[in-house]
Amino acid sequence: MGHIYPDVSPISPHAEAIEFVTINGLMLGDHKGNFNPKNVIHIPELCVIIVHIFDLSPQYCENEITHVPDWALPYFCACQNANLLPEDFLPRINDKAK
Repeated sequence: MGHIYPDVSPISPHAEAIEFVTINGLMLGDHKGNFNPKNVIHIPELCVIIVHIFDLSPQYCENEITHVPDWALPYFCACQNANLLPEDFLPRINDKAK
């Protein structure tokens, strides 16, 4: 196993999982090359991860949606069109994932 991110120790109990999600294109580091393992994932970011996990194509929704950031909208729509989101997901879109 290589050392992919400077902020993830190679002896971290999460290093192997972080390497897996990176190599398989499920998650990426930030623009500075860090993974930020202690940061909270926000729901729009979770939509991006879900699209990658289920190998979906980003899409656009038929209805206008104002709660979703523009960068996340195609990922949210892909998740919504695949029925992968609970009904109360949209009102919580800017919350932190729990």
